Amino acid sequence: RRYYYRLPSTACAVGVSAHVPLLVVVHCLGGSALGEMAKFVGHAETAGFALLAPEGMWRSWNTPSCCGGAKAHGVDDFGFLDAAVQHAAAALPPLALSLSHSLFASGFSNGGFVTSLLPTRSRLRWRGLAPAAGHDYDATADRPTPISTHHCEADTAVRLDGCCDDAPPCCCSIGVGRSQCVGGRAIHARWLRVNRCTGSR
Repeated sequence: RRYYYRLPSTACAVGVSAHVPLLVVVHCLGGSALGEMAKFVGHAETAGFALLAPEGMWRSWNTPSCCGGAKAHGVDDFGFLDAAVQHAAAALPPLALSLSHSLFASGFSNGGFVTSLLPTRSRLRWRGLAPAAGHDYDATADRPTPISTHHCEADTAVRLDGCCDDAPPCCCSIGVGRSQCVGGRAIHARWLRVNRCTGSR
């Protein structure tokens, strides 16, 4: 299997002893690793982040709710993601400390479902997550985990109000077999509990 990476120019300028945070970017169903990476290159260069973009089999990822060939064939995508990150950290000295100090992930749609499950499906310690336009309906974490979720109200492929049998159909059989929808507000409330948030904002 394949992944791509990009180091910021600062890593080359200051030498191999530099510590560079790593952002893993996970593409959507039908997307590609290089296409997803391209969205982040400018901001990553400015912020001094390295990027790692894994390639999904059949341009898809296997999670309980979504999607495509990877799900149909039961691909171990979380094992692949862990292996890709560990391989990059071992091969690239600037990433050596990212596993213990500064490992982050963002995913879009099908990739968002993957990203939301990393706290429980991955063996690695993730310092922050940003799933967009997709979030597993049962995802949680066993410790506080910084997270930023994004979802458009007009999204009909993965509906903000959730995908289930009693709602308008979502893309790609997402939510088929679920008797109750889990929407964005419920997901937000769950993360508030996981992260022990007690404020009003």
